[in-house]
Amino acid sequence: MNKRLFFSILTIFSFLNTISFAQEENSEISIVEIPTYIKQHPERFALIVQQDKARLVDVGSYVEFPVLNLQNFPILIEYAYQIANGNFTPDYRISIRDLNVYQMNNISTKFWQDHLERSGKIQNNKIMLQDVAMGMMLFNVDACHEYLVELLGKGAIESRLKKLGLKDLDFYPYPSSQHFFQAQSVKNADGFEYYLNNLSEKDKASKSWEVHNALRDDFDNTYKENDLEVNPATFKKIAKIWVDQSRKEKVENYIKVLHQINSKSSFPNKVNKVISETLELEIMKSPEVSKDLKHCGFTTGSYLNTLVIGMYGEDLYGKQTEMILVVTGMNESEHIRLSKELNQFGLRIIRDRTYRKKLMESFPINR
Repeated sequence: MNKRLFFSILTIFSFLNTISFAQEENSEISIVEIPTYIKQHPERFALIVQQDKARLVDVGSYVEFPVLNLQNFPILIEYAYQIANGNFTPDYRISIRDLNVYQMNNISTKFWQDHLERSGKIQNNKIMLQDVAMGMMLFNVDACHEYLVELLGKGAIESRLKKLGLKDLDFYPYPSSQHFFQAQSVKNADGFEYYLNNLSEKDKASKSWEVHNALRDDFDNTYKENDLEVNPATFKKIAKIWVDQSRKEKVENYIKVLHQINSKSSFPNKVNKVISETLELEIMKSPEVSKDLKHCGFTTGSYLNTLVIGMYGEDLYGKQTEMILVVTGMNESEHIRLSKELNQFGLRIIRDRTYRKKLMESFPINR
């Protein structure tokens, strides 16, 4: 299984288990070591916590990370606008066959599919458009990203980027950019590293759109089988080059977008409703969350050895809190060991004022 997908799936299932059983365990024991762990490995962490736009914790906000997960936000918000404007409805049903043309043969979506089946989401081999959006934001499914890009339109998404204040972020479908790297390794097994390391950003974007269009029309699977299949060792090498070449952004930009979503004032009410149904629906099913917060949402994603967790919420007194946590250098065993604790850590930041105060004492900001 693709490691990025493995990490994302593991994260969401651990997270949903966490919010379901948070009060049945002594969460203080399970998360008390996280601040110490961050202090011991500051080069591997970025953590921003803010409330009502005031910065409470700032660890590594200046550090730049690949923007792969950040690209999902303008897609989500453009999706919400088009739903609000009546272009589509959230219950618009999508053929899984149409979705699967974007899915690579060597990347499993079993856990996402299991989630859909357990929830009774699949009917006549179709799922709702809302489930596609959730697949992108919560499960980090490549096919969902690519499908929404095609549905919403390149121009509309680029326009949304500018309106979000991310005008310098070059947009192209990032799963296709990775697939393009794979295609080059198939064509040129010995020289693809040199070629890719010397590829301009403009050319990479153009080639990524070519792959996206080829996948869109690949109903018989011949393009994927003939042009994109690589062995695991080559895939790992390609993925590293891909991430190293990806445009970097400061973690600061993640928190800005989360604040816009959390404030409920940056977008029209109909748009906020669609965003909430995508990011907040699952987590707010937990009585332990809904008793403390008016609303709470989360998104997660992974690539190679990096995990990104974003959360936001508003408490019963109207205080709005956002947090973004980025962890790098994680192997699979460490991710399994830490994923639940990291999710509880994030959720407690959003829910617990006393805990936020302790974090501020542990990570003081020079004011």
